[in-house]
Amino acid sequence: MRNVLKLIALGLTLQSCNNEIVINKGVCGYSTADILEHMDRDLRWEYPDFVILMIGNNDMIHARKKMSIQDYSVNLKKIVIKLKSKGIKVILLSSPPIDTLTIGVNIKQLTNYISPNIKLDSVRKINKQLAIDEDLFFVDLFQLFIDNGIPKHNEDEYIKNIKNCGYADGVHPTEKGYKFIAEAIFKYLVKNDLINEGNKIITLGDSITFGPDVKGAGTSEGNTYPGYLLQMIKNFLNKNDK
Repeated sequence: MRNVLKLIALGLTLQSCNNEIVINKGVCGYSTADILEHMDRDLRWEYPDFVILMIGNNDMIHARKKMSIQDYSVNLKKIVIKLKSKGIKVILLSSPPIDTLTIGVNIKQLTNYISPNIKLDSVRKINKQLAIDEDLFFVDLFQLFIDNGIPKHNEDEYIKNIKNCGYADGVHPTEKGYKFIAEAIFKYLVKNDLINEGNKIITLGDSITFGPDVKGAGTSEGNTYPGYLLQMIKNFLNKNDK
């Protein structure tokens, strides 16, 4: 009887998953080490066609999770190799830049006075090179934000700051910032003909993927970047079906 119940539960899980196009697997505080440790659990029964991976902020500036650029690079490659071994296509994202004038003094001290954006630019370069070496897809969000003058301390509407959300953050996007990220990914998917009926995408990463303090946090609904991306993909598929 217990085995029968397990099979029923498994069937329901797979049926539920098969009805989803984008699944948000972002976890606040995650680093590459956390993803390596929990990837089998986080992806269990999901069987995605694609994983969109954005990870690096906590590896560089988190008080307890920070690591060297070299360790980050090793971990990232291990994640990619493991995903590829399961037949999963990987889309790497570089993390958006940080408003270094907004983030707390503690973070500046933790980075040993090296700007977090210098470290995140190194992360960007590692992701870009790994995409070349392992024949992956890559969306350079870091450079896209920089090219658009984002962040602009207490002026832009894309990274949370005192002016646009009432408190100093400097790291997490606003709803407008999440939509900006989703649009960049969606355009890349369309350009590379990666949107197909029946494909399942898992977005894997830290709090930027999770989407704290916005509608639909931790899901593929509302104003998280996975939520916006899901709606864009649905609209695209519906339009092409007509």
